[in-house]
Amino acid sequence: MSTAPQKECCKVDKSTLTYDARFRSEVDLNAICLKVAAHAPDNPGYLSDRFLAETKAISEEHSFVKWQYFGSEEGVMTNFPTYDDTEPCGRYDPRFRPFYVETATPEAKDVVLVMDTSWSMTGDKLKVAKEAAITVLDTMNPKDQVSNSQLCHLERVQVSFAIINKNFPKLLNTRQNFRVQVE
Repeated sequence: MSTAPQKECCKVDKSTLTYDARFRSEVDLNAICLKVAAHAPDNPGYLSDRFLAETKAISEEHSFVKWQYFGSEEGVMTNFPTYDDTEPCGRYDPRFRPFYVETATPEAKDVVLVMDTSWSMTGDKLKVAKEAAITVLDTMNPKDQVSNSQLCHLERVQVSFAIINKNFPKLLNTRQNFRVQVE
């Protein structure tokens, strides 16, 4: 890892970009750019220029290979080639993308989300709990099983499981429904 960052994709010099039919957009085949998550550490590690040399060589040798990228556990996404990212800086976090989640947690998990919705959970407490539950849902592997339950009273907790699998859109709707229930 290097400490000298390259430019963020949202701040590239557009005059260095030229249209490339393979990418169907304006790119710079001589540079890499970064997408740094808003919640990345203040001084994350960055890939060295060797990443640029390797990705450029792969691109030249194998014309069918297009976008190449690396997402770090610190929330830094390194992209080749450089392009003009129109999204605001900090909005993208590779740690929430399926390619990262499936690699970071390859084994399926059984997850039970229990949300305390009692009167004690007001204001910031409930907001933080909801954000945490949404983060869990956003970082689940497609092979994971998820269940949710609301805890209003300690007497009874009902749990129902649904397998989350990208091959079954109906079950994906269940995941989205869990998210809507949490929000």
